[in-house]
Amino acid sequence: MASEGAQVPFVVWTDHKNLEYIRSAKRLNARQARWALFFTRFDFTISFRPGSKNVKPDALSRLFDSSTSTTAQDGPKERSWVSARDILDPSLIDDFLQSPVQVNLKPKMVSVSTQTSFCPQTSTPLTSPEQTDEDDDNASVISDLSWVPEEPMHEEHEEDLFDEPPYTCDPHHNGIDKFIVCQEELMCLFDICPACCERSDSSIVQQEGTFLKIKQVCASCGYHRFWQNQPMLHRNMPTCNLLLSGAIHFTGCLATQTLRMLTLFGLQCISASSYFRHQRRYTIPVIVQAWQNDQAKNFSDLRAMDGGLVLAGDCRSDSPGHCAKYGSYSLIEDRVNKVVDVQLVQSSEVPNSSWCELEGLKRSVGLLRGKDLHLATLITDRHRQVAKWVREELSPEGTQHYFDVWHIAQSMYPMLEP
Repeated sequence: MASEGAQVPFVVWTDHKNLEYIRSAKRLNARQARWALFFTRFDFTISFRPGSKNVKPDALSRLFDSSTSTTAQDGPKERSWVSARDILDPSLIDDFLQSPVQVNLKPKMVSVSTQTSFCPQTSTPLTSPEQTDEDDDNASVISDLSWVPEEPMHEEHEEDLFDEPPYTCDPHHNGIDKFIVCQEELMCLFDICPACCERSDSSIVQQEGTFLKIKQVCASCGYHRFWQNQPMLHRNMPTCNLLLSGAIHFTGCLATQTLRMLTLFGLQCISASSYFRHQRRYTIPVIVQAWQNDQAKNFSDLRAMDGGLVLAGDCRSDSPGHCAKYGSYSLIEDRVNKVVDVQLVQSSEVPNSSWCELEGLKRSVGLLRGKDLHLATLITDRHRQVAKWVREELSPEGTQHYFDVWHIAQSMYPMLEP
C-alpha cells in the first residue's frame, strides 16, 4: 500500500463506528487479530463520521444508477434498487441461447393488472391527494420499476387523442379473476385492425402502477380505439392499484417485501409510497369503519341479552418488561365469544407502562357505561391495580370479579414443586 511507511500520520474517516476500537479492543477473534496486526504497519487514526456526512466515499462504493442523478429542474431523486436483470449483458444471454443446450428464454411477464415498463412513460395520472415531504420520508423506494404519482395527468399530444367512452367500475371488481400475461402476447392482440383486418399500429399511451392503457390506430381505414386493462375509481384511480394495497394490508404482509417480490418476478406494481398513501387514506379508514359498524351491532345484540355482560379482559404490550411504549387492552364477551372493545394506551399517557392495563380497562368500562351496558362479571389476571380499582369502583355496582384459571395455575406451580 502507498501509505505504508509514511512519515506523516493520516486520518481515516469511516461510517462504521466499531472500527474505532479495532486496535484497542481487549478480545479479538483470529480474523480481527490478523487485521489488527496488519494495521500496525501504518500510522493512522480511525475517526467515525455518519454516512449522511460521509457522502463522497459512500458514493464511490455504490453502483451508479442514472435514474438517481440530480438535475436543476427535477431536483434530487430518491435512491432506487438496481435489479440484476439490468446489470446482465444482453450479449451474454444471446450467446447462451445459441449454445447446444436448449433453453427457452421466457419474455418478461407482466400482469394484466400491473404497470408495464416496456415503453417510456408519456403521461402521468390524474391529480392525486397532495403528498407532503413527511409522507415521502415514511415510504421506502422498492424498485426503479415502481411509479410514484407526482403531477396531474395530461397528454402531451392532444391532437393524437380521440374521444373514448367512459369506463364504468363494477363495485364487485375484487371478485373478478385476474391473470398474468406476457408483454409480447398482449401487444399481439392489437396488431390486426378489427375493421379491415389490415396491420395496425399500437402503442402504450399511459401506465400507472398496475394500470395500462393502449391506443390502436389503423392507417388503412382510419379505425382507432383505446383499451385499458381495468376500470377507474373516483379521482381516476386505477381499481387494481387500490385492490393490491388492500390485499397487502388486509393479509398482514410486509409491504416492502411483497412489492420487492413482485418486482423480482417481473410484475409491474405500485410503489411503496403509493401503498402507504392508500393505507393512510383508504384501507385504514375502511378497517376503522368496519370495526365501528361491527361493534355497534355487537352492542345492540348484547342489550337484548339478559343478565348483563360477562367479559374477560387482558392487556398486551408491544415489548416485554417495563419498557413497553404501547399497551392494547381487549375485552371479549365470554358467552358470544366476540371482542367487545379494544383500547390502545401509550405509556406517555400514564405514569409508566405497567399502568397501561388499568387505563385501558377504565376506558373500556367508560365506553360500556356510555352505551347503557351493565357489567355483571369481569374476568382478569391477577393485576393488583386492576383488582383494587374493580373492588372500589365496580363491585359497589354489582360487578363480580374473578381471576382466570390459567394465571391461578401458573402461580400454584412453584408451590407444588417438591
